[in-house]
Amino acid sequence: MSVYRSKSAIFLLSTDVLVLLASCSLAYYLRFNTLVLEFPYQFPTLLFIVLSALCLSIFGFYDNRSGDNAADRFNRALSSILAAAFMTATCLYLTKTGESYSRLWLGYSGIISVILIIVYRHLVVSLLHINIGETKILLVGGGKDASYALKKLRHSAKKQVSVSDRFCQAEPYQAQDIDTSIADISAYVEDQRQEDLAIAEIWVMQDFFTNANILQLETLSSQSAASVVFIPHLPQHFLGAQPDIDIVEGFPAIHSNISNRELNRRLLKNVEDKSIAVAAILLTAPLWILIACAIKLTSRGPIFYRQLRYGIYGKEFAIWKFRTMYVMDSSSEFSQAVENDPRVTPIGKILRKTSLDELPQLINVIGGSMSLVGPRPHPSKMNEEYRQKVSKYMQRHNVKPGITGLAQIRGYRGESDDESMRKRIESDLEYIENWSLTLDIIILIKTVSHQILTRKAY
Repeated sequence: MSVYRSKSAIFLLSTDVLVLLASCSLAYYLRFNTLVLEFPYQFPTLLFIVLSALCLSIFGFYDNRSGDNAADRFNRALSSILAAAFMTATCLYLTKTGESYSRLWLGYSGIISVILIIVYRHLVVSLLHINIGETKILLVGGGKDASYALKKLRHSAKKQVSVSDRFCQAEPYQAQDIDTSIADISAYVEDQRQEDLAIAEIWVMQDFFTNANILQLETLSSQSAASVVFIPHLPQHFLGAQPDIDIVEGFPAIHSNISNRELNRRLLKNVEDKSIAVAAILLTAPLWILIACAIKLTSRGPIFYRQLRYGIYGKEFAIWKFRTMYVMDSSSEFSQAVENDPRVTPIGKILRKTSLDELPQLINVIGGSMSLVGPRPHPSKMNEEYRQKVSKYMQRHNVKPGITGLAQIRGYRGESDDESMRKRIESDLEYIENWSLTLDIIILIKTVSHQILTRKAY
C-alpha cells in the first residue's frame, strides 16, 4: 500500500474503538447519570462498537485516496455510525430485547460517536504530521499524464505530502533517455537522503517505464531506498474519477465501471433496501387495497401494469406499477406520457401526481431487480434512443435502478428532452460515484416530504 494512501489506518481503527467506548459511556452518563455501564448494556455497547468499526472500514473512512477532505470524512463517519446504530437496533429487535434498552441512549451514542471520531481524527492526523513530517514523492514522467498527475497531487495532498517535479517534462520520455535519467534520478534521491530530505516514493509514469527494460527498472529500484510506484496510463474518461483497483490472480486490474465498489457496501445497501421495503409494504397495505378498488371501479383492465425496463448491467426486467391508463402500451409501442394525456384515467392522474403508482415497485425491491434509491429505469425503447445521444448513458446501469433518485429530487423527471436527459444522467452518475447510506436516507426523506406533493400529473 502506498504511504500516500494510508500511513496509520490500523492505528486509527484500533484507537477509534476506545473513542466509541468513551462515546457510549458518555451517552450512558447523559441518560442515567453514571459513566459505569451496567451489565445489561455491555452487550449492545460491544455490538455497536464492533459494527461501527466495521462500517468505518467499509465506508472508506481510513482511505486517504480522496485527500484531506473534511466534508467527505464527516459524510463517511456519519454514514458508518448511522448504519451501525440501525443494525444494532435491528439486532435488539430481532432478539426481542429492544424494550430493555433506552432508545435515547443509543441515539446519544450515535451522535457523540460521530462528533468525537471526527475531532479525534483531526487531532491524530495533525499529531502524526508533526511527528512524522511530510511524505516526499518524486514524480517521473512526461506529457499530459505527468502534468495531470502533478496537478492532482499538489491539489489534494496538502500538508501531508510534498511532490517534486524535477524529472517531469513536457514531452514523454524516449527509450534513448532512460539510462541517463535513471542515473540522474538515483543520484538525486541519494543526495536528498544525505541532506535529511529523503524521498519516500518514486512515482513512475507509463511513458517512462514502458520505454525501460527490466534491468533498467531493477536498477532504479535497487539503487534507491525509496519505494517505486508504477502509474499506468488511463483512458481519458477515467481522469478525475476514482476507479477501483484490484489484484486478480497476481494481475493488477483497473475496473472501468464506476459502480465496482466493495462487496460489503453492496451488501449493506441490500440490507437497507429489503428491510425498508418490507416495512413500507406492511405500513401501506391498507392503501394498496384502496387503490386497487379505485382502479377496478373506475376503469376496465388489470390493477397492475408491467413493462420491460433496463436493470443492472443492462439486463431487462419487468417493473411493477399501478395501472394509470385506459390502455397499456407494450415496450415496442411505448409513447411517453405527457401533461393532460387522454390515456390517463382520473384515478391515474391522482396516482401519478402523488407518485402512489410507484408503490408496487417495492415488490421489485424485495425481488432484487430494483433498489429504493438509484437511477430511475427508463422504458427499453427510451434507453435505445438516448444511449445514442447522451454520453455515458449506459453507465447508469452499473447499479440497480431505483424507485427514486438524486435526479428525481432535483426535478429531472417526467417529460424529457435531450438537455433534461443529460442533466438526469449527470445526476445519476454523481449518485453512483458518491453513494452512501446517508445520501440514500436524504434522498428518501426529500422524496417523501417535498417531491411527491409537487409532482405534476401527466
